[in-house]
Amino acid sequence: MHARENRKIVPFVKTVAKIDGNVVTINTSKNNLGWGYEGQERLPKPWWTVVSTAFIFETPEGPCVTLVKREGKTRHSGKWALLPAGATDNICELLHPEEAMYREIEEEFVLFHNGKQVDPMEFSVLLTKGRVEIRNEKAPSRNNKTSGELYIKDGRVYLIRAYKINLQLDQVIIYDGEEDPCGNPFDRLVAIVPLDKLNNQVMPVALFKSKKRHNPRLIDLSCYQTDTLEWLRENANRLHKLILS
Repeated sequence: MHARENRKIVPFVKTVAKIDGNVVTINTSKNNLGWGYEGQERLPKPWWTVVSTAFIFETPEGPCVTLVKREGKTRHSGKWALLPAGATDNICELLHPEEAMYREIEEEFVLFHNGKQVDPMEFSVLLTKGRVEIRNEKAPSRNNKTSGELYIKDGRVYLIRAYKINLQLDQVIIYDGEEDPCGNPFDRLVAIVPLDKLNNQVMPVALFKSKKRHNPRLIDLSCYQTDTLEWLRENANRLHKLILS
């Protein structure tokens, strides 16, 4: 979630957003930007932007989504969220959040197929094809249109996409490549969970950690978990229909 240059921490950037349907209006002038936690706190909400992706596999148990158990000094540590998810790192990503999304996928969603690391986007089909427009009051010529869905939760604006992965789950290993600001891997637990079982005690279809598949065991998805899991719960039925259509 942090851009790094020689392991120097560069905090994420947020700005104030105005939301009108699928149109996001921002202003990237200096006074409207908040760098890091302290910087963003001075901004009126809602804040733009956080990006996340739901990677969904078809399995004999039905469509299943990829979740990760959050760890470290972060919001909702110990809770479950979509893998990947993260904040925009620079002004360019505020205007082009899809670039932040691709970066988070590359950093966090490490996919091995038949023992070889592959690019997950080469095997993915976009399910959420809604259009989102980002307008910049400071520089209207830099307006951008992208695809995905907007989700506002607790004063944060998310751009979320869902993809179907055209690979058999029993042929893949998923590794969480997230690192702390010093470059140490979190190596978080990854669970593949049916879309119709996103609450209470759940038995995953598969568990991964340390680039290995582990025997499934119950995980706790009861009550509130994370914003991205809330979006998933609200849209699970629709995604189920999309992936089977």
